[in-house]
Amino acid sequence: MSRPAAKRNGPENVRVLAARLLSDLIARRGNLSTLLDAAQPLLVEQHRPLLQELAYGTARHLPTLEFLAAQRLDKPLRNKDHDVHCLILVGLYQLRYMRIAPHAAINETVSAAPLLGKKWARGLVNAVLRSYQRESARESRELPTDDTLATDLQTADESTRYNIPQWLLENFQRAWPEHWRQVVIEGNRRPPMVLRVNLQRVDVDQYLTQLQQQGIEARQHEWVPSAVVLSEPVPVEHLPLFAEGHVSVQDTAAQLAVFLLQNELQQTQRNGHDLRILDACAAPGGKTGHLLEQSPTANLTAVDISETRLLRVKENLQRLGLADRAVCVAADAAAVESWWDGQRFDLIVIDAPCSGTGVIRRQPDIKLLRTAEELSILASMQQNIAESLWPLLNPGGKLLYVTCSVLPEENARQARRLKQRWPDAEEVDLVARIKEQAGEFRGGSSASRQPVAVPVHDSPGLQVLTGDSGMDGFYYWLVEKSVV
Repeated sequence: MSRPAAKRNGPENVRVLAARLLSDLIARRGNLSTLLDAAQPLLVEQHRPLLQELAYGTARHLPTLEFLAAQRLDKPLRNKDHDVHCLILVGLYQLRYMRIAPHAAINETVSAAPLLGKKWARGLVNAVLRSYQRESARESRELPTDDTLATDLQTADESTRYNIPQWLLENFQRAWPEHWRQVVIEGNRRPPMVLRVNLQRVDVDQYLTQLQQQGIEARQHEWVPSAVVLSEPVPVEHLPLFAEGHVSVQDTAAQLAVFLLQNELQQTQRNGHDLRILDACAAPGGKTGHLLEQSPTANLTAVDISETRLLRVKENLQRLGLADRAVCVAADAAAVESWWDGQRFDLIVIDAPCSGTGVIRRQPDIKLLRTAEELSILASMQQNIAESLWPLLNPGGKLLYVTCSVLPEENARQARRLKQRWPDAEEVDLVARIKEQAGEFRGGSSASRQPVAVPVHDSPGLQVLTGDSGMDGFYYWLVEKSVV
């Protein structure tokens, strides 16, 4: 955090830190993750979950909260009092979206104003929050599900009502005229907590039983056998076998990337050697660990441009007991000459840097930090990485291009551009593959299996939109290099 925290611990400090964190975020002095990491140690442990909820929740609903605050302020606050403005937003978030008793939310938020060094703001914060409390009793607090919106947002513009920047809303509407509401609304919901079970070590049915014994309700996802979806999030330390590395936290859509490669990973050897895998842009390492779990004898190289983020890859592999199975390299994946040993790979996974528009529900600050101008920059970067790595693939090998985006410019259009430049690339039908593989793990004869509902949003590749079967928004494109 860029400013000192209040000196004593307590509920007031949570709101002070939340207001300061939000002010820093809006001023682009960091992202939610880094700002929260810096703020959490300033609190006693019992208050840290509340700080995370206030920070992420207020960021998620920022346009709506800004609109509600502006309605109740005679004039905008001065720039030097932006922390007070953010404290008001934090208070409104509690009243509108949280289960905290209204009188407690108001009292604690008002009491936080002096801890910002601004005693004069007590009255202002109190007036705004009590005004909202009086007027909100008859209003719906639900997120919009269609054209029916909360009454107190009827005069707001579309961007405000749907809590999304106008440029991004327009992109979604152009790309998905029939599905943009799903993408936007699901992006504003709280994401589910999903676990990845290491199927080499743990049987899913047995693990579900262990969760049930701990009072944790969960189910296996219908697409991916390793994915277990919890009904409610829980601290990881409460998860059976987490410390032992038998399970990890990873959304189903991210797990799907490796599940789609199941056929390739089952080939323990290619051309007389153990399978050689390149995991490009590997951090934070979820797919790295999953690849190694599914291919116990593979030789894997994990490359990421950020040395700091690569440390997270190593930490994750250490917990999974896989640290000695991967070579981790801090380098620009596209600068092949700086890290490649000259031996080609049988499988390349490119988790390309992207807009992150498919994971906004997990990272709501994307709506604040991304800009329209960045899309073309990201598309060029993605193309450069893919074209640089294609020559490193063995004939007969496969390359999987993945993003956590729902924008065609980064996905299907990018795949078409790459296909034009790679005459020796043959596409794999991923829709057919996921239907077949998901049907197999669900059991029964092929005639009796219920078909897996896989929405086809675009081609080539497989586009999962945010909310499809409860998943994050992801894109996958798999190609095989022809054998000449």
